[in-house]
Amino acid sequence: MMENYKLIGEEIKRIYHQNKEELNINSTMDMLLLEFYMDAEEDVIHEYMATIYDKLSFYVNDYSGLYGLTNVANLCGMLNSEFGTYSTFLEQLINKVEENIMDIVKSNLSNSLDPLKGVFGGARFLTNFYHKNTLSEKLVYIEREIEKILNKKQAFSSLYIEKEFIKDDEKELFPFGYLDMGLAHGLAGQLFFLSSIYKKNKDLKTKKIIQKIISFYEMHQYGNEGVFPSYIYKEKQKIYSGATKEESWCYGFPGIANALYTAAMCIGDDKRCADLLELVTRKIIGKTEFEISESIFCHGYAGLYAIISNLGDISQEKSFCSYKKNLAHMINSSLQKDISKLNFESNQQNKIFSRIDGLLSSVLPIFVDNSKHSAEYYRQIVLLK
Repeated sequence: MMENYKLIGEEIKRIYHQNKEELNINSTMDMLLLEFYMDAEEDVIHEYMATIYDKLSFYVNDYSGLYGLTNVANLCGMLNSEFGTYSTFLEQLINKVEENIMDIVKSNLSNSLDPLKGVFGGARFLTNFYHKNTLSEKLVYIEREIEKILNKKQAFSSLYIEKEFIKDDEKELFPFGYLDMGLAHGLAGQLFFLSSIYKKNKDLKTKKIIQKIISFYEMHQYGNEGVFPSYIYKEKQKIYSGATKEESWCYGFPGIANALYTAAMCIGDDKRCADLLELVTRKIIGKTEFEISESIFCHGYAGLYAIISNLGDISQEKSFCSYKKNLAHMINSSLQKDISKLNFESNQQNKIFSRIDGLLSSVLPIFVDNSKHSAEYYRQIVLLK
C-alpha cells in the first residue's frame, strides 16, 4: 500500500513542476512539507525555500499561521532545526511576526483569536521555535493580554460571534450567532498556545485558564457517548453536519479531544488524560462506518489518521497504533476515487496542493509516519501538538 502513496506523491510533484510558474506561494509552502516528509534530498528542499523567499514580499502580507508569515516562519524553523540553515532569515521572520502580532494585540486582539489565522498561531510559533527556555518580553506581554480576555468571568461569551459578523452561508444555520468550539478556528485550538506557554512559565494563572476551558467543554458534553459540540449557540450545542463531519479534525470530536488531551497532559492532569483516551477509544477505535467519506485532512480520513497516530505515539496505546492501519486503508480506498478525477486547473490548485484540504493533505500524514524526520514539526503546523 505504501507504493500507492509514493506513486500519488510523485504524481503531485510532477503536476507541481509542470505548472509551477502558475502557482501561488501557498502551493510552494505545502510542497516543501511534502518533499521534506518524502525524504527528498536537502538541496531539493532548499530550492522550495528559495522560491518562497523570492515570492514572499510580493504575495504574503499577513502574519497568519495558515499561509502567512507565521507559516513561512514555521517552515523556516523546521529547516533550521533539521539542517542548521536559514538562521538569519528565521531571525527576520521572528522579528516580523512578533512586530505584527504586537500591533494586533494593541489594537484589535478580541477579533484576532483564530488559532490558525489569528494571534494564537503566531504566538504559538514564537513559543515553540524561539526562546526555547524563556519567554521574550514581547511574548510575555502578548500572553498577558490574551489571558486578560480568557480570564474574564464572562470570557466565553466575549468570544461569541454575533450574527452581523458571521458569513452569509452560516446565517441560516446560526441566525443568532455562535461560539466556535472547533479546533481549526475555535476555542479548542487556543489550548495549544496556552499549553506551550504553561510549559515555560509554570504560571498558576495560565494553568487555571487551561482548566477553565477544559471544564467548559466537559460542561457541554452531550449524547450517550459524551461528545463535544462544534458550536454553541443560544445555550444549545450543535455538531455541524455540513462539510465538516463528526469524526473530522477541524470541527469534529477527535480534533477537539486531541486538543483537550494535550492540554490536560501539559498541566499534569492524569485522570482527565485517561478519561479522554477512554472516550476516544469508545467513540472511534474499531469504528468502521463514518460520516466522513473523503480522504483529505480537514474533514476526511487523513485528519482522523493523524490524530489517532499522534495520540497513539503519546499514550503508547496499542489499539490506537493498530487502528491507524485500518484508517490508512480507508484513505487508500477513498484516494482511488479522488486520483481518477485528478487534473490541474490553476484556479483550483488548493484541491491538489493544500495540506489542509487538497490531495496532498491525504497522503502527507502517511509520509510523516514513515519519514526519517520528526513528526513534531508537522504536528505543530497542523494543530495536533
